[in-house]
Amino acid sequence: RILDLIAEIERTNEQSERILLYRHQLNYIHHRVRKNSVVWDSHISEMSQTLSSLKSEKDRCQNMLGEVEAGFLLAKTEFDESSREVRAAGEERNRELILKQMEENNASKMEVWNNKRVSSSIEINQSFGGADKQEMERLQKGIKDRQSQLDH
Repeated sequence: RILDLIAEIERTNEQSERILLYRHQLNYIHHRVRKNSVVWDSHISEMSQTLSSLKSEKDRCQNMLGEVEAGFLLAKTEFDESSREVRAAGEERNRELILKQMEENNASKMEVWNNKRVSSSIEINQSFGGADKQEMERLQKGIKDRQSQLDH
C-alpha cells in the first residue's frame, strides 16, 4: 500500500510540475505579448506620424507643382506673344526693305530718264546749231550735280 501511495505521490508531483511549467510558459508568453503590444503601439504611432508628415509634404509638393505649372503657362504665353511681335516686326522690316528697294529702283530709272532727256535736249540744241553755249553748260552742270547727289 505504501508503494502505491508513493507512486501516486510521484505522479501527482509530476503532474504538479507539468502544470507549474505550463503556468510559467503562459506567464512568459503573456509578458512577451504585453511587451510586444507596447512596441507595436510605439511603432504604429511612429508610422502614423510619418504618414501625417508625408501627407503634408505631398500637399506642399502639389502646391509647388501648381505654382510651377502656372509659371510655365505664363512664360509660354509671354514667349508666344514675344514670338508674334518679333515675327510682325520682321515682316514690317521686310516690307520697308522692299519699299526702299522699289524707291531706289524708281530713282535710278528716273535718273536714267532724266539723263536721256537732258542729253536729247543737248542734242536737239546742237542740231539746231544756234544753241546757246551757256544753256548747254548749265544743263551739263545740272546733270553733274544730280549724279553727285545720287552718289552721296
